[in-house]
Amino acid sequence: MIAQASTLRVFAPDQQDDRLTLSDVYHSLTVQRLTDDERAPGTFRDYETTLDRWSAFFALQNRVEPDIAEITRTDLREFPRWLIESPAFPRIRSRRAANKHLTYVRSILADAAEDEEIDRLQSVPKGKPLRIRNRKRKHPRPTLDELSAIDRACIGLDFPSTSYGPSPVPLVAVWRAIFRILANLGPRRCELFLMPTRVDWLGENWPAVYTETEHPAEEIRTHSPFGWLILRTPKTERHKDYEPLILPLNRVTRDAFDTPREFGPNRSRML
Repeated sequence: MIAQASTLRVFAPDQQDDRLTLSDVYHSLTVQRLTDDERAPGTFRDYETTLDRWSAFFALQNRVEPDIAEITRTDLREFPRWLIESPAFPRIRSRRAANKHLTYVRSILADAAEDEEIDRLQSVPKGKPLRIRNRKRKHPRPTLDELSAIDRACIGLDFPSTSYGPSPVPLVAVWRAIFRILANLGPRRCELFLMPTRVDWLGENWPAVYTETEHPAEEIRTHSPFGWLILRTPKTERHKDYEPLILPLNRVTRDAFDTPREFGPNRSRML
């Protein structure tokens, strides 16, 4: 459950000692900062996962989780390494992911260092992120023949058993819709599978598949014969003034969206 922001700030909830732990600071300060910044729910979950792993880091060493003032550079250096190497906790295999957890820890400590009511932490220990091996990844591009083969293979897929509205959508239509949208438009998987049928934009409620040929933004003079997709991108939209992506549809992607809608016109999600 995502912690809710509160104006009540309790910095030492443990009555047995006066330690101020990383979790205390997160719930008292960081949650409010993330809420003010309108961060996505997944960001809160990522921070809370970091806190769980931070607690396990000390518990599995038979150590008491320290007060924030007692966190050392050694702790911050060893924490991401432990995430990679520890067999006693679900490991993280990516060094980038381990360093991301370290960044969250230091971000919480920075909230404490910047708060005037906390006088026990004057600066944030630097720690040392794991070195990232810069290897150039080669992403082979599928040929048109390979894409066509995947499209044809959707015909034989018979899982999972899925129903939309009063009538089930043929699974071939579901899988083909998923594949064709991903191949043509490139949304993130979570954006695709959670894509709503309607989007709030400019103070109005818009259909996600906008069927008019003219661009939905009045100041943009262009058209798309098969309409437009108005796509919210929660992971990155805060960097774009919370504007959605507006993508032109071609015949294939328009059919991919329209076919499932024929079987469940009143549902809240596209797929």
